[in-house]
Amino acid sequence: MNKLIFIKKENIKPLLEKVSKNNDFYLPLQDKKSGLVDFYNVSFMGEDYIINLKEKTKKSPKSIFFQPTQEMFEFEYVKDENKPDLVQINLKEKSNNFEKGLRKKIIFGLKPCDTIGIKSLDLVFGEGERKDPYYLQRRSGSILISIGCHLIFPDCFCMAVCGNPFNFDYSDLGLIDMDDYFAVLKKSENTKV
Repeated sequence: MNKLIFIKKENIKPLLEKVSKNNDFYLPLQDKKSGLVDFYNVSFMGEDYIINLKEKTKKSPKSIFFQPTQEMFEFEYVKDENKPDLVQINLKEKSNNFEKGLRKKIIFGLKPCDTIGIKSLDLVFGEGERKDPYYLQRRSGSILISIGCHLIFPDCFCMAVCGNPFNFDYSDLGLIDMDDYFAVLKKSENTKV
């Protein structure tokens, strides 16, 4: 499903603010002090952080879905006073509903290579016999909005792996910067918020 619309750039910020009220909203923000660009929650936007859609982020956005640590179970050592050399370990698995009130995640300003990376995580953690319920719960219902790259950086490699800077195949929405407007290519039905 492909559908093309145009939106004025001046209308983007109010739209982002409206959508971020009911969703966890992430976008590439540049720290004014360090100059680094990374994905942050929209709540960081302000005096110290500004939107930067042109440069690459320092880190991959995968940490939004794939946390560095995850509490999966609790355990308790139980010793018998009469037999102190014997130890029983009781495990209590955490429920898969660990984030029951989880809000939909919207990631705005991804590069097409970022969406390919997220698609790779989907294949590893969401396909086959062994699925990761923690990853899938965070990834469920998320919306990926990528923006095409007008500038190719020296360390970019999308062309070397049969990609391109405007590959929106794994995005729900793809944006193309057209001076005063964004051309928005709707790629999926997963964009209702």
